[in-house]
Amino acid sequence: MNLKDQLNRERRSLARMQQHHEAKLPGWKQRQSDIQNNSTFGKAGEQVRQQVQEQFETWKGIHEQAVESVKQRIADLEKQLEEQASAVIKKARAELDTVKQEKLEQWLLDGGTKESFLNVWPDMEAELLRQRVMSQDDQADQRAAIAQKRSQFAI
Repeated sequence: MNLKDQLNRERRSLARMQQHHEAKLPGWKQRQSDIQNNSTFGKAGEQVRQQVQEQFETWKGIHEQAVESVKQRIADLEKQLEEQASAVIKKARAELDTVKQEKLEQWLLDGGTKESFLNVWPDMEAELLRQRVMSQDDQADQRAAIAQKRSQFAI
């Protein structure tokens, strides 16, 4: 499972936990209210109220701990995704710098000057990036077509 899928799974898990907590909270509040309004007095009544309060605090603590755990996993996954994106950008920039150097060397060998190359480089760079994106789109289309054909033959 890739990082984005893991992150989405954890976010859904957090949402379900919060929904579950919100659904159960009124029941706990009602139970506490019922105990408070109970006519049982004295030591036995106080013990029952204290026991219900302790149960509620335990339930609440377990929920809060689980939520914090999921939030930490989400933060870790977001950090990993950011680092992954940064590495991809760094690699792409290095590849582009290599291409730029190769193109400059060819430009100079063909009799051009460094200044004239630097003037046309922005257009060349934009065209290289456009071609790279188009190539990636074509590859994605090919993968989708292959997946569709495979699904037709799947049982």
